[in-house]
Amino acid sequence: MNGRFIILVAFIFTLVQNFNAQDKGTIRGFVYDSKTKYPLFNANVWIEGTNRGDVSDFKGYFELKNLEPGSYTLVFSYVGYKQERRKVELDKGEVKTVDVYLEEIPYFSVEEIVVLGRAMETYNQAEFGGRDISKRAPRDLGDFIKNFTNTSAIKKGGYALDPVIRGLKYDQVNVQIDNGMKIEPACPNRMDPPTSHVQSEDLEKVEILKGPYALRFGPNFGGVVNLVMARPKKTDKFEFGYSSAFSREFGFDVNVYGTKGRNSVTGEPLPEIPPFEARANLYYGFFEGTVVPELSIRAVARKSDISQSFGETPTPGFVLVNFLVNITYFKFFDVSFGVNNLFDKAYYEHLNKRVRTTGVPIYEPGRNFFVNIKMKVGR
Repeated sequence: MNGRFIILVAFIFTLVQNFNAQDKGTIRGFVYDSKTKYPLFNANVWIEGTNRGDVSDFKGYFELKNLEPGSYTLVFSYVGYKQERRKVELDKGEVKTVDVYLEEIPYFSVEEIVVLGRAMETYNQAEFGGRDISKRAPRDLGDFIKNFTNTSAIKKGGYALDPVIRGLKYDQVNVQIDNGMKIEPACPNRMDPPTSHVQSEDLEKVEILKGPYALRFGPNFGGVVNLVMARPKKTDKFEFGYSSAFSREFGFDVNVYGTKGRNSVTGEPLPEIPPFEARANLYYGFFEGTVVPELSIRAVARKSDISQSFGETPTPGFVLVNFLVNITYFKFFDVSFGVNNLFDKAYYEHLNKRVRTTGVPIYEPGRNFFVNIKMKVGR
């Protein structure tokens, strides 16, 4: 009895399914290349706004079954082809055939794709710049390099130390200048190591690359010591002079001097550069130019751009007035007399030395008088 009931229920269910299936429709068709008319394999076909879709087979055939009657928008896409939409009206139990021809996208219309990447530096690198070098002022670079991690030095002669990186030394360490110029040791048995050929004052920085991975510097096993030399910068210097004579007896001249320079490694002003200075001379000739009094003025600006690492200190500015009379009236001799530092100004030059024990600058003389006599022989 139970078996007959189950068979009856299954029969009724099948009849219902077949009846419902008769109300649903199907959309099928083919996808072709519009130019060659060849079928497109693995083209994507789906109903817009749903997850219902299909993929064409090697003949370009697709099929969407069990669709409710209504209006559908089919979307067709294929790699390298323009996407196309097709609107389809489906009635009850209808099988709609749709053939689509997709247009290939020209190569020139495809946007350029640029992929940028940067290689990672896998080697261990240490670097110290010119300020560190100038501050410590090493006698030789090998003695300076040995103070860093995983580095040391060995002495073969009486002059300098040879760098050692992670226990590797001599030809196993590549010592170079400016990313490529290899330095070789001198003397028998490497008594003068490669680093002894370079003065620390000439360096901008030193790079220590530990390990054999920095292939851009050439073959090496222990590592690379790259000595980057400082690039000299132009020193700014100017001079200006002007002279004028209003008559044979009266005239004047003006001169201006200035120099500025900086250390290209530390950025500090260079030492022993005199400050800005201007000079002016005014003269007048009497008795047909045989007696010429001359007044000179010298103005020196304050020197504040100094090299502290060299031990310099700011220098105050000053103005000096000197007076001189030249007499060429006599037959056998000429006479000149005058006074320097007419107003007894206390001053010292920027380049003057200092007392070693106290550091006090050495001042120039105050007001002083002088007479010069120059003999004429052979007239």
